[in-house]
Amino acid sequence: MNRCLREYSSYLWNRILGAFVFCLMIAVPGGMVFAKEPGPVISVVVDGMGVHSDVSPIHRNGRMLVPIRVVAEATGSEVSYEAATQKVLLNKKSKHISLAIGSQTTYVDGKRLKMDVSPVIVNKRTLVPIRFISEAFGYQVQWDENTAVAYIQSKPVVDKTMSVKYSLNPYVVKQGDTLSKNADDQLIGKQFRFPFHKNSWYEPYGDSFGSDREWTETNSGSVRSHEGIDIMAPKGTPIYSVSDGTINKVGWNTYGGWRVNITDENGHYRMYYAHLQAYTPGLYVGKTIKAGQLIGFVGDTGYGGTGTVGMFEPHLHFGLYRNSTGKAIDPYDYLRVWEQNKVESPL
Repeated sequence: MNRCLREYSSYLWNRILGAFVFCLMIAVPGGMVFAKEPGPVISVVVDGMGVHSDVSPIHRNGRMLVPIRVVAEATGSEVSYEAATQKVLLNKKSKHISLAIGSQTTYVDGKRLKMDVSPVIVNKRTLVPIRFISEAFGYQVQWDENTAVAYIQSKPVVDKTMSVKYSLNPYVVKQGDTLSKNADDQLIGKQFRFPFHKNSWYEPYGDSFGSDREWTETNSGSVRSHEGIDIMAPKGTPIYSVSDGTINKVGWNTYGGWRVNITDENGHYRMYYAHLQAYTPGLYVGKTIKAGQLIGFVGDTGYGGTGTVGMFEPHLHFGLYRNSTGKAIDPYDYLRVWEQNKVESPL
């Protein structure tokens, strides 16, 4: 009898374990196990800047719903809520929108319309269909399926390229220039992209590789060498992958804060993006990334325990390492070249 129970228990356990693994596999594309995000995520970019929310967007019937405050505060719309009728009112200049929780019926400037999904309340936050609201206000909306990020453009797109004061940079790449003798041709080519968008603003950057850094995890007072290039930019500025590759590390690091490491497609180099405010949704170790793919947003995290912020001004720390040795390489010359090949879409 005991033998039978042991055999049946083993069989039952294998069935349960198999079902559990199957559920995990179908939860993420490609069968990768991914229980939760590695850190904070941003799913909405408004006028070229990531907008953080304390409640994550949700998807229903193929539509993305986001906290109404996210859209309102980012675009300057006024929002009010009538608790008795559970109505949400949005106003901006001459445009007026009225929605009711749980109802697909809405009114835009008094005209009755029907939405694909109804507004809902999640964790005391009102979530509304982002495309309907944005387009009702005359905004442009794009959905990036690869990164699960919605782009809202409420203002005319202004080419900010010239706002980067190149004249202040130590040097500007010109046609016919060559790199240092130690430069690797494998890192040169149009397959590499600069980590900032064509229309993103960032400060002129110099070669800070090898400079002294006094903060250490042990607070021993020792000085360490800076293993990358710092590019100062406003918090929330989108950051893009320099190359095709695969994520090998993602999550919190005492020095780098929320960071992500990506091994290039040939397995020769690792790119290190640090001090992020947040990631795009769905990043995990083993995930394949394409050059020019949005991966995160500029922040000021790091130099402490999980969640530490404000120890320095917001910036991207970009590091480059040889995969075979783990040794840091000065990426300054490469960044100068990649800067001529910036991401131009989406908005």
